[in-house]
Amino acid sequence: MNSSDIKPEPIVATEKELADLASLSQLLNGLSNGSQLPRLVTPDGEEIELPASVFHLLREQVYQLGRGNGVSTVIFHDPLTTWQAAALIGSQVQYVNKLLDDGEIPFIQDGRLRLIRLEDAIAHKQKLSELHRRGIEELASLSQEYGLYSMVKTIISHRLPLKSDRALRNGSSD
Repeated sequence: MNSSDIKPEPIVATEKELADLASLSQLLNGLSNGSQLPRLVTPDGEEIELPASVFHLLREQVYQLGRGNGVSTVIFHDPLTTWQAAALIGSQVQYVNKLLDDGEIPFIQDGRLRLIRLEDAIAHKQKLSELHRRGIEELASLSQEYGLYSMVKTIISHRLPLKSDRALRNGSSD
C-alpha cells in the first residue's frame, strides 16, 4: 500500500453495520484476555495470526465505529519532533522541551532539531497516565477517609432546585 491509498477522511459505519460492529467488538474484547491472538483467514484458506499491535488497533477501531464515531489512522514517523511528541503526549511543546532539558525523555540532537523516539514518547505518555490514575485513586481514598464523598452527596441531594430543573420537569427547554 502506498501513501496515495491512505484516505485522510474518517471512516464512519453505516446504520446497517452498527449491529455487526457491536457483536464484533464484544468478540474482540473477549479475545483480548486470551494468550492466543485471532487469525486472519485468506480466501484460499491460508491462516495468518494477527500481530498484537494489529489486534489492538482493530479492537479499538471496531469499538469506536460501533459507537457511531468516525475513525482515522494517524501515522507517526519515528523519530518525532518536539511538536509531534507534544501532540502525542497531549501537552505543549514547551513542556516537552522542559522534559528533554531535565532528562525525563531521551532525545537525539540533529542540528537544531531535538528528535524523540516514538517508543520513548509513548512510554512517557503511559507514565503520565499511570500517575494520573494513582492520583485519582488517592483523591478518592482521601475523600472517603475524610467523609467528603458523603458530604458532597448530601449537598447535591439537598441543593435548591435550579430554573433548569423546573424546565426539565415541565418539558420545556427554557
